[in-house]
Amino acid sequence: MIDLKQIIKTNRIPILVALVGAFLMFPSQLHIVVNAIDSDLNFWKSLDPSWTIALNYSIINDLNFGKDIAFTYGPLSFLITRVAWGVNKYYFILFDIFCFVNYFYLIYFTYKKAKVKLIYLLFLAFCILCLPINNSGGYSIILFFIFIFWMSLCLDNFKKVYLISPIILTILLFYIKFNTGLITLLVLNIFIFIFYFKSNITFKELIVLVIVPIVLIILLSFGLNVALLEYIISGFNLVKGYNEIMYVNDGGVLNLKVLSFLVFFISVFFMLFKTINKKEIVSYLKTIIPYLILFFIGFFILYKQSFVRADKAHTEDFFKYFLFLIICINLFFNKELKVLINVLLITPLLFIFYLKTNQEFSFYSVTEKINKIKYFKQLNNFSKISGMYLFPNDNKLPDDILTIIGKSTIDTFPWNIHMLIENNLNYTPRPVLQAYSSYTKQLEELNFNFYNSEKAPQFVLYDNASIDNRYPYFDESRVYALLEKKYRPIKTFNYLDRTLLLLEKIDNEKIKLVKSKVFSSKLNSDIILQPDMFYEIKLRKTVLGEISSIINYSPELSITISSSKRSIINRTSLSLLESGIYATNYIETTEDFYKSFSNKDNYIEKISIVPLDNDFFKEEIQITEYKITK
Repeated sequence: MIDLKQIIKTNRIPILVALVGAFLMFPSQLHIVVNAIDSDLNFWKSLDPSWTIALNYSIINDLNFGKDIAFTYGPLSFLITRVAWGVNKYYFILFDIFCFVNYFYLIYFTYKKAKVKLIYLLFLAFCILCLPINNSGGYSIILFFIFIFWMSLCLDNFKKVYLISPIILTILLFYIKFNTGLITLLVLNIFIFIFYFKSNITFKELIVLVIVPIVLIILLSFGLNVALLEYIISGFNLVKGYNEIMYVNDGGVLNLKVLSFLVFFISVFFMLFKTINKKEIVSYLKTIIPYLILFFIGFFILYKQSFVRADKAHTEDFFKYFLFLIICINLFFNKELKVLINVLLITPLLFIFYLKTNQEFSFYSVTEKINKIKYFKQLNNFSKISGMYLFPNDNKLPDDILTIIGKSTIDTFPWNIHMLIENNLNYTPRPVLQAYSSYTKQLEELNFNFYNSEKAPQFVLYDNASIDNRYPYFDESRVYALLEKKYRPIKTFNYLDRTLLLLEKIDNEKIKLVKSKVFSSKLNSDIILQPDMFYEIKLRKTVLGEISSIINYSPELSITISSSKRSIINRTSLSLLESGIYATNYIETTEDFYKSFSNKDNYIEKISIVPLDNDFFKEEIQITEYKITK
């Protein structure tokens, strides 16, 4: 029989350290506050708040993830976005307790194993200061690293009970954020096989451990309203498309990338140098390889999360979470050497992070981490509209526009869903919620098929905008071609210093893309376009291009768009080109789009595809031309 008193008595300090650490890592608020968008903010600042509340809106309206909604964030995403709208508070409570228990065991086991406690505590303190005060979109990385900890613990001292938490984490992550969840599922299965080959489990247990998470994921898909196959396919496409075009060209990012690899290699050296026994090097390497695999996977996922987009917020994620990854690998502090050597080895890591924290990046407040009053106040006052402070607001649409729309269904382009919710409109989302993220042909076809069906909204609010120097009309060219055929412009109007266009559906007849011809061209050459035709453009990467896509992001592509009146260069990608472009008027403003319904006097006459580096792409381009008919 377990003597709990004796366990507590002999482990007072580890338990105390674990409790304090888990308490500090516990969120300081139960949910976020969703305010109306300030009218003086830049238009693009409505982008992230829009998809965040749209996910909760989709759950409230019982929309199917995979069919009705295509996103990497799934039906349990509210657990990390912390938007409480329409959510039962017990989901938050159970999730937070689960995370607290995981934090406790993580710190308890790693502290007990650490031979030089002071160095470990220094790392832990640094780590806690870096981690966000509250859950956020990046919290999926923390959950994945906790999963890595349990795998590492199983390598060190296998017990079947240690697999309970990683299996739960795998299922949660699959429905919180698909791409992180899928990787977690793959890593879980890889290490189940490793445990089998190490004779930790029998063949029957292997089969059970492989099947159980998959069965639970399938069963949960019914309760969470997920079309599993479509959820997976759209998730793959979103990740693929994101990797191709969502980069930011910032000269300072290169230095941060070098810094990230430097801390990675220092950490690997740290692992090897502290534990290697030269007399038994082969045996040791066999032992350490699974740990190195875990560490590399954790680093790679964090690196891609941080440096594909590579804006300030994303690059900071690397430096917030990397120390936590080091703690989760149950190997760094497990061999005793002289304290001096430990200090010398740890100093470069701490010095690098010190430098980073002086580049407009500060630690989180210890006071805020200690103070949990807000969490329990929000819990006590919780309702299904907690945190939703959208009304009153200064973002009202003109009265005549609201009168025209009434209670009819409506969607918005490119992304300002927040505006529709703030005006109490009958928002009917297309599957890919925002135009800039319709990265691939499969994703564009989801939206095209939606608008080509009876589900299409009666009204559309259009604003000519995109991100990252992309040509707005080519973000969802397939859908925009359909809007020209099935909707009519009612009027343009001014809204918060931007010009918007209201469109109304006038035709339910389906339109078709009928293949006209297939022809070839080359990179950097003019491709002549015919008026009102639709073109799918296919080019392929070389081996160097494929390698670049894995290490960094997909090689950069530009498209030169030429009309009779002007020529302009915009960013594009392989998948966007393959999804298609519509040869209509050159659209520079919302007014241009309005005029194009009745007067096409500035057709796009030609384009050319220009790579930043020709070595990354094969020279030949295949173009398929389609006629748009009913």
